[in-house]
Amino acid sequence: MARDGQLDLLHCGSCLRRFLVHDANAKPAWSCPACDRQLQLVVRSIPGPPAQTASALGATLMSAPLGDG
Repeated sequence: MARDGQLDLLHCGSCLRRFLVHDANAKPAWSCPACDRQLQLVVRSIPGPPAQTASALGATLMSAPLGDG
């Protein structure tokens, strides 16, 4: 699990978009909101403020699901 203030970077191999999440393990698989393909984990535990980190990496912040059923 990523610690507070750290993010995980996910990448879509199909549309080449990048996404940041607070915990890539929050659900079994992340899907790209643009093309619905499965996202791949690229980097774990990137420190820094979320908005600043997203801007620096050219990524979009994503939220974890509200509940797992």
